[in-house]
Amino acid sequence: MPEFLAPQTPQNDGLAAIRHRFQSGFADHCVHFSAQRAEMETTGSPAALHEIAERAHRIAGVARTLGFDAISESTIALDQVISRGLKQGSDPAAIWAEAAAHLTRLLHELGQNG
Repeated sequence: MPEFLAPQTPQNDGLAAIRHRFQSGFADHCVHFSAQRAEMETTGSPAALHEIAERAHRIAGVARTLGFDAISESTIALDQVISRGLKQGSDPAAIWAEAAAHLTRLLHELGQNG
């Protein structure tokens, strides 16, 4: 049932507030991810990869729970690419070559939904 047709209950109102609070953080996530992208592109810092993966991981489950499926899928893909590469000891530049497209997609999704 579309949200606008759902009967308003205290539970719906509470979930809507949580969803709104989560959504209001999208701009901050974009700023953070963009800063880490710049760091990765200028220095190739493995620490930037860790930061990106950690934030993506934190967002993924909450996004799915609150109905932001595309954001969840993008964050899961980004986290998995980076985590797998780091676990395998891959070169940060090689990890970034694969992860950058996932980050671009995520930034687009955050912008569309923010």
